This record gives sequence, C-alpha cells and structure tokens, in this order.
Amino acid sequence: MDLNIKNNIMPSDYKRIRKDVEWHFLRDFEISKLLNNSDIKVSIYDNDLCVGVGRCLTDNVNLFLICDVMVMKEYQGKGIGKLIVNNLIDRIKNINSTDKYIYVMSVKGKEGFYEALGFKKDIKSGYCIHLLGDK
Repeated sequence: MDLNIKNNIMPSDYKRIRKDVEWHFLRDFEISKLLNNSDIKVSIYDNDLCVGVGRCLTDNVNLFLICDVMVMKEYQGKGIGKLIVNNLIDRIKNINSTDKYIYVMSVKGKEGFYEALGFKKDIKSGYCIHLLGDK
C-alpha cells in the first residue's frame, strides 16, 4: 500500500465507500450538503483509490463531533480507520481554543475501536475525549 492523506472528501468517493460498507443510501444532493457542512474532512488514498474517509462537525471552539469514519471492506484492519481518526484529532488540537470536547458517532459494535483510540464512555454525553489547553 502507498497511502496518502487529503484534507477533503470527493462526493463520488464518499458515495462509493458508503455503498461498500453497506450504510443506508443517500442522494447526491444530501452527500454534497453534508460534506459542505463538515468543517474538517479527511480522505485516505492508496495510490489513486480513495479507501477511507472521515469528517468532523464543529463549532470551532469547544465541541467536535467525529462521524462517518468509513474504510472500504478490503482495507479494514490495516490501520486506516486509526489514521483517519488520529488525523482529525491532530487537526482539532491545532484549533486555537482552551477547552475541547471531541465526541464520536459510532456504529453499534465498533465502540471498542474508539476506546482503543482514547475515547472514554461518558454516561451523560456518550464517548468523548476532553482536551484542555493553556488558559
């Protein structure tokens, strides 16, 4: 594999990967809208093929929601999901604010993946990483 990271998601790649992982169908205008409304996006390519994507919704101050982390079935288990989540977290860390809550929207059964990346279950608000900066 020759992996590279891009800070954008092409709608056609999002649609293709979403179908590959068997998530429910979205229309093209819905995909365009959700990508346009996503503040932080990442795509992982193996040569010219996009094999994984992830995005983050945020107020760009203290609330961040990582969602739609998807990796093509044949590429799962190779560290690509971890690469996506870590890239999103690193970019969130670079946002200039002192107190950040990173939440994750997880498919049922994948909670362990996020726990292994440092997310803790919070009974009040779901899985979260709380980043405290300099005050």
